[in-house]
Amino acid sequence: MKNTIIVILILITMTSCVEVLFEQPQPMGIRDKKEFPKSLHGTYVNEKDTLVISALQLNIPDDSKDSVIMISSDFVLRKYKGYFVANFKQDNGLWEVGFIKPAKDGKISVFTFEGNNQKKMEEMKKLTNVKTNYNEEGKIGEYILNPSKNDFAKLLKADIFEEIGQFNKIE
Repeated sequence: MKNTIIVILILITMTSCVEVLFEQPQPMGIRDKKEFPKSLHGTYVNEKDTLVISALQLNIPDDSKDSVIMISSDFVLRKYKGYFVANFKQDNGLWEVGFIKPAKDGKISVFTFEGNNQKKMEEMKKLTNVKTNYNEEGKIGEYILNPSKNDFAKLLKADIFEEIGQFNKIE
């Protein structure tokens, strides 16, 4: 399983063992952002977590220690159709993709793809090519995608990702 610091930090976590990963940062053909825009800078909270966004990093402070991830070649940020698309490179070279959707009221919502939701996975397979990898027990371990920019837009429009949480800006 993934490094728990990244899982907690980014809040783009799979609640299951079936991951949805991408061969490349998404969406293809979009330039990387060098930093988060000032409009997203701040501290956000929900009932379980705190998320701090600054120009170059995400930070999840907790009682034991702070978890920080910096924009880098392993954390690629892109903006597309109103979403900030966060791409996290895994140890296997594949990318986990999550979304931050800002609202006008200062709230943000965080989304990701959920591999255990079979209905949504079937819909995803209709929109783009999906490779299935199995684990040692013969069960689905991960889905791997490499959508075109057009296919990625279809995935967004189909609303097949899962909301991880909504966060209120407190400062």
